Amino acid sequence: MNKIIKIVLALAIIGLSFYLYKIVRDPILQQQEWDRIKDKRVARLEKIREAQIIYRDLNGEFSDNWDSLITMIKEDQMPVIRTIGDPHAQDTMETVISDTSYVAVRDSFYSGMVNPFPPDSLPYIPEGAGAKWSIEAGQISRSGITLEVFRVRDTKPYRSDFTLQVGSMRDANYSGNWK
Repeated sequence: MNKIIKIVLALAIIGLSFYLYKIVRDPILQQQEWDRIKDKRVARLEKIREAQIIYRDLNGEFSDNWDSLITMIKEDQMPVIRTIGDPHAQDTMETVISDTSYVAVRDSFYSGMVNPFPPDSLPYIPEGAGAKWSIEAGQISRSGITLEVFRVRDTKPYRSDFTLQVGSMRDANYSGNWK
């Protein structure tokens, strides 16, 4: 009888130890998974912000649809101005030369990326099961000045208590809410 109690207690200790280990480990694994997915989504939102700013520089406004943003990345060119000399120097007679050349937006947009993604995948949320980011653009007026604004928001948040977004439709703020 004494031996049976020892075996039952040993099994109970093993079972409770495993249960305690699982209680501690599961939230850690969930947080690691959230961080991994969040990093992917934040990186994509940063590239979307970069694309929107290039689009605004070329067109005078932000894009409110994915087709025009993707077409701009694939087909447009942006000016690159190279200046030789100091255009701000006032006490020299130095000649200042400015030269404008054009580079493909695609080349500039993907420079330095380790794992570039196809432009057509820009609207899709990484690990979002085919869901697309919502995109909005418009204008607001502040102190009599019209400002261009945009917002891109996660339509399928990984966590229900936190929705990633970049930009704002109420303020001229192009930051993300993850910082």
